[in-house]
Amino acid sequence: MPGTNQGKEKGMADNSLNKSSPLILVVDDDRAERQMFRSALENDGYQVIEAENGVEAVELFEKSTPHIILMDIMMPVMSGIDACRVIRGLPGGNRLPLVMISEPEEDDMIHRALNAGVDEFITRPVNFPLLRRRVKLLLRSKLAEESLKSDAEIGLARLQAVLSSMQQGVVFVDVLDRITEINQYACDLVEKKREEIINHSLWKMLPEDTDQRLRNVLEDYKAGNSLAPVSIHNWIRQGEFTITVQPVQKDDHYLGTLLCIIDISPLIEARRTLEFEKCLQDKILQTAATAIYIVNSYGEIVNVNDEFCLITGFDREEILGRHLLMLKSKCQEKCVFFDTARTEPILKHQCTMTSKDGRLLSILKNINILRDDRGHFTGGIVSFIDITKIVEAKEEAERAREHAEHLASVDYLTGLLNRRVFMERLGQEVDRARRESSPVGIILADIDGFKKVNDTYGHQAGDVVLQVFASRISCFSRSYDFVGRYGGEEFITCLPGANCEQTLKIAERTRLAVQEQCIPLPGCDCINITASFGVACIEPGSDANVDWLIARADEALYRAKSGGRNRVCL
Repeated sequence: MPGTNQGKEKGMADNSLNKSSPLILVVDDDRAERQMFRSALENDGYQVIEAENGVEAVELFEKSTPHIILMDIMMPVMSGIDACRVIRGLPGGNRLPLVMISEPEEDDMIHRALNAGVDEFITRPVNFPLLRRRVKLLLRSKLAEESLKSDAEIGLARLQAVLSSMQQGVVFVDVLDRITEINQYACDLVEKKREEIINHSLWKMLPEDTDQRLRNVLEDYKAGNSLAPVSIHNWIRQGEFTITVQPVQKDDHYLGTLLCIIDISPLIEARRTLEFEKCLQDKILQTAATAIYIVNSYGEIVNVNDEFCLITGFDREEILGRHLLMLKSKCQEKCVFFDTARTEPILKHQCTMTSKDGRLLSILKNINILRDDRGHFTGGIVSFIDITKIVEAKEEAERAREHAEHLASVDYLTGLLNRRVFMERLGQEVDRARRESSPVGIILADIDGFKKVNDTYGHQAGDVVLQVFASRISCFSRSYDFVGRYGGEEFITCLPGANCEQTLKIAERTRLAVQEQCIPLPGCDCINITASFGVACIEPGSDANVDWLIARADEALYRAKSGGRNRVCL
């Protein structure tokens, strides 16, 4: 019977356990035999705890969780066989190596022990070297099993963590369509708890109206007709889902099926919203009174309305997907889009656009820049109206105005400045010369004997003479000089920046050219004419005005006429 000292030994053994060494529970009602087992096992580096009957063995197993139990088959209070049955039923007891110590003649007891779950037998007298080898082998097997179990548990924990983090349902079913694994996302989809689903039929989890195709796919997997993955569209709990079905195999054997369930309801809703917005956009485009086209961030035309097609002549099909530069807008639209996109949301301007048949259209354009939620440029909406007729009418009016101004400023017969306009410009030039203290000269010319030409050859011939004479004067003037018809057969030239000497030289060259010019008249032979020239100048620093200048030139012309004509006088 155990005494006080024995209880103390067992207690000390319990308190001094080394977690790094395997722990062996020795159960025997014979204290001396327990000591022999302890001595042999501790010499091999094992930790040993003792119990003297089956009841204590069960208590120590629950408290210490040993790696191996060495237990006598026959003991008081509770036998080794009964203790074995109890331990096998406890958590962790079903995989524990259990060695029974018996007498050689206890065959019936051995048979009962095997039925109770004993792994090994050692008969008395105990062969300790053999015992140590068996313990070593059992421990090695036990530790290997625990290591594998630990790895499996870690792997399972990682798998479950991954499954829990996935934003899609994951379900594994075996060959009998029983659910052996499922993540929380899938449980939430069917609104059931995990324990209500695990080891139950897949078809109890899914709605009764589940697509028959899914059932057919699983039946094909079982029959070996097909092992290809399949995607199935289905409804679950008022939502739309895609179920991807993937067979699980090992060594070409079908083990079950992996189902990945993805909720596509948000995608379907987004697509419907997009379709609605596109339909609404098309309605707005087609009912708009202005031409509209939409471009993306690459400048590609992605939509147009009927008014655009009507104005430009392009069909919708031939314009979509093309770059906006094909419209050949003279406002450099690509630059307008991409430069303006950085600063301005809306740009209004007038420009031109080329239609399909090559016509140049004048348009009034409004560009609305589009950006996403982050402010990035995504494209633009361009609306415009055709103002070609308005622009053409405006241009025609401008040309008419310019023509009227031209007619009001020139002599209709010679094309030179008329007297009014010439005198205005002469006044401006004299004022400038006075401000800048620079010279200015004028030449007043008169055709000699012009009345005789009119009387002899007629007024039509006289007009020809006037036109030819005006042309010769213009030819010998400088690019910045200006010439006008002063009246009748008198003509006047202003020479800005020219002094008296320079003005006289130009007048003399002109006189010589006129007298050498043979003028063909309608219905007559050619005739020659001459002209007289009066020259006047304002020198730098003079305060003379236009009237003084004209009077001096007129006096000089009079002297030229009085002196015999065909000459230049200053």
